[in-house]
Amino acid sequence: MLARPLSWIAVLALATAASLPSQSISTIWTGGNSGTTGWTNQFDLTVLAPSGITILGFDVNCENTRAGGVGSPFTLTVWITIGGGTYVGNQTNPGAWTSIAIGSGVSRALGSPTPVDVDDFWLGPGTYGIALEYVGTAMAYTNGNGANQTYANADLSLALGASTTGRFGSPVYSPRVWNGAIHYFDGTARWWPFGDGCPGTAGTPTLATAAGSLPRLGTLFALEFGNLPGPGTLVAVMVGTSRSMWGPTPLPFELTLIGAPGCSLLVAPDANALIASASTVANFALFVPPIQSLVGAALHWQGAVVDFSANAAGFVMTAAGTSYLGN
Repeated sequence: MLARPLSWIAVLALATAASLPSQSISTIWTGGNSGTTGWTNQFDLTVLAPSGITILGFDVNCENTRAGGVGSPFTLTVWITIGGGTYVGNQTNPGAWTSIAIGSGVSRALGSPTPVDVDDFWLGPGTYGIALEYVGTAMAYTNGNGANQTYANADLSLALGASTTGRFGSPVYSPRVWNGAIHYFDGTARWWPFGDGCPGTAGTPTLATAAGSLPRLGTLFALEFGNLPGPGTLVAVMVGTSRSMWGPTPLPFELTLIGAPGCSLLVAPDANALIASASTVANFALFVPPIQSLVGAALHWQGAVVDFSANAAGFVMTAAGTSYLGN
């Protein structure tokens, strides 16, 4: 049952909605050339979808010999041309750019997509110069030959590209084709898992959508908390509208100091419900109102599992997930 039903209603009301289109677009992964940490890879992104898109994350191709070997943490900063427009002619003009999102990843082997989850951001129809700045790893890219420089689907197109020595520095190398994929939201209900849980006495508890369940308007959205110690296990279900800040506190927030080593709070607990498991799985459901203005609203979920034998704090955490409300 809901512990604070009015809070759940408030969370839905506060969630930022946006109207959007499909799931991903990929370039190539062949590498062949590279830029080191602190450089940018630039290209044009044209949004074709009339209602725009929300960028959720990227896959990138890390080059592991120039900087940051396999397993190295790194950050990816997404820069965009101010007011839109092409990157061409602005490659070395810092005043033409603004940072719109940042994310982090752990580098995988060259040629293997490395996922980077970034702050979600919305782009309306039009052309934007994009510069991806890698810090902590080198970037693999491919020399352009004309035939390998454009990619498109019904929602967006990419025209690639160039690389700069340092952030908007000289010299500029062109054409250089960014190796990667862009993941985005299109107005269809989606679930996007992120982060890591921490182990308890039964292993690491899990968070997933129930079979066949998605956060569709006018339906019951169901979550399952699994790998629990046993029947009667209490789970605090947390949901919020942010995964980067909880009031003044940056997220993720490491919980070692309160006796839960390896555990992190990944979402702002704007509203909470306490549920109990009937077995090693606990179930939670929330009705999604049939309100079209909620399409694209993002709610971030995580569970805290009571497990007195696991650590001094007496609880462990699941991984997290974002529900994008849609049709």
